[in-house]
Amino acid sequence: MPAAFFLAPGLIDLHTHYDAQALWDPSLSPSCSLGVTTVVAGNCGFGIAPNRPKHRDLLLKNLSVVEGMDLEALRAGVQWSFESFEEYLVALRKAKPWLNMAVFAQHSTIRTAVMGEDASHRAPSTYELEQMRHEVARALRAGAIGLASSFSPNHSGWQGAPMPSTVADHQELQSLIEVLGQEQRGVFMMATGPRVTPEELASFHTLTGARMFLSTVLTMYNDDKPELGLSYYERVAALQDQGREVYIQTSCQPLSFEFNLLDPYLLYSHPSFAGIKSADEAGKRSHYESEAFRKAFKQDLKNPAVGVLFSGRWDRIFVGHASHPKVQRFESQSIAAIAACCGQDPVDCFFDLALMDGLQTEFLAQLFNANDDGVQPLISHRAGLITLSDAGAHLKFMCDAGYGLHFLGHWVRDRQAMSWSQGIARLTSEPAQRYRIAKRGRLELGCWADLMLFDPIQVGISPVQRVSDLPAAPGHKPASRLIRRPQGLAGVWVNGTRVFDGQQSIDGLVGPGQVLDQFHWGMQP
Repeated sequence: MPAAFFLAPGLIDLHTHYDAQALWDPSLSPSCSLGVTTVVAGNCGFGIAPNRPKHRDLLLKNLSVVEGMDLEALRAGVQWSFESFEEYLVALRKAKPWLNMAVFAQHSTIRTAVMGEDASHRAPSTYELEQMRHEVARALRAGAIGLASSFSPNHSGWQGAPMPSTVADHQELQSLIEVLGQEQRGVFMMATGPRVTPEELASFHTLTGARMFLSTVLTMYNDDKPELGLSYYERVAALQDQGREVYIQTSCQPLSFEFNLLDPYLLYSHPSFAGIKSADEAGKRSHYESEAFRKAFKQDLKNPAVGVLFSGRWDRIFVGHASHPKVQRFESQSIAAIAACCGQDPVDCFFDLALMDGLQTEFLAQLFNANDDGVQPLISHRAGLITLSDAGAHLKFMCDAGYGLHFLGHWVRDRQAMSWSQGIARLTSEPAQRYRIAKRGRLELGCWADLMLFDPIQVGISPVQRVSDLPAAPGHKPASRLIRRPQGLAGVWVNGTRVFDGQQSIDGLVGPGQVLDQFHWGMQP
């Protein structure tokens, strides 16, 4: 037994995508076993409500691509008992979630509900924009925690179509954000990409009074541009000094993806991959064999667009698991090292290995935040808010749901970047206060009993593990996902009920979580 356990508020995870999973897995695994007691879904403006019955499969198809979810699992798991946002919250309550849950009104989802399949291809009419504003107001009144959107170049939907919000212009975006000010409710969250700057978000704050939260890989540490991420934090801090309530959603973990060339999500933002997005396996193989395609991809990497996930660092792409013996011998080696050994261009080496392995090679990409010395100033900066787990999404590629335990073990204990009390506050009371999540994130009389008990010597997370437990149609095998397991966590309680006992989640539990729906600006957190 350790000399002492720490009892702390439960973690508040502001950036998840549990919108669909909550309907078939009310435990919200694996977050329920990773110290999290409150989650916010609907981030980046992607979700499943409101919806029109004829567009439901389109919503799921888009989610399967943009958030790396298994399409058949979505189809098997989501029971459509709702159309409006209000009805979706009712469905969540009936599902009895184990964790407290809040949900954003979602720009792309609302655009699809109003414009249908045109949502990814054109501007709305005056009438359609007014309908979208109405849906935002309706969701806020029903209890949405705010509005979320995306202009990210990495956010593509089914068969390569842009996610609906990414084709919107600034006038449309401003018109929807204005509803927050009119209703005096909620915050605004956006995956900005390079199109929306912190200064533009500050102007939206001045116009509406709503707090602004941005998420972009441009704020992460990047070895190629080591000063870029910190420069965003300094710009946001300067805006805060002027009274503008703008914050950066900060990742405390390396951004890593597992992927293969049957589903090369992190490469889709390159123009040369436009034809890959809608191609079947034979079509993908044909592209990868093509000299013209390879030449186009090499050109993309010479001048990568701002904000793309992969910009050509082949020393950060590793062969993970392979099936063919000739490829297996390169496992754990980077593409850059293999190419140098074989006297090849890295692009040719990459595609040749995958083709030799029947496109089954699992690659590991280490994209951003891979240098602790570069990341530490970011996770300690006053302009940031620790979050960005993406829990519930990218299940095939990654699992960052254990971000909080990683933060405590790696940054607080091992790196001593801050004190224990400061580190715990960064994960609990700070996010609650910024998002106006009332009576959460603190151990005080009158607050809800959302708690975690952990051993400070052992706290952390396991390596990723693959499990096959997603919903499946009758006669079909469940698809797999990546999860993490806790280390040094002795218990998690939500509203006073234990949901994790240090070894496993509690069997047969009726979920004690609440669907949170009170986010008026006049409320005290």
